[in-house]
Amino acid sequence: MRFASVGSVAANSPARAARKVRWVARSGRLRVSEALNPKTAAFFLAFIPQFVELTTGPVALQFVVLGFVSVMLNTLADIVVAFAASGIREGAGVRPGLIRRLREGSGGAMIALGIGLALTKRPAA
Repeated sequence: MRFASVGSVAANSPARAARKVRWVARSGRLRVSEALNPKTAAFFLAFIPQFVELTTGPVALQFVVLGFVSVMLNTLADIVVAFAASGIREGAGVRPGLIRRLREGSGGAMIALGIGLALTKRPAA
């Protein structure tokens, strides 16, 4: 592993695990840019009204609660994917042949997609 030799922290030490958790927590702060993204606002304005009940209570509060739940679930999913990808990366890091096959396979898939796109006929306008 490349990064293990850079620092003084061993590859599987508790200090390294704590560093990963801090990185994930810090990256959560970057969600502000997602909240300011107009596409995110358009999604929430299109998606959340389906679940708002006018007779249940204040509409604004329902929007905030449903939005908060959505953001928390998305953040949880991102954290799970980050930890899973980290574990997969560490496992694949000790198998150079696997990494090479994955690169070749993904490259082949991209070439096949490009050829398929090039051969696709546009509908007549």
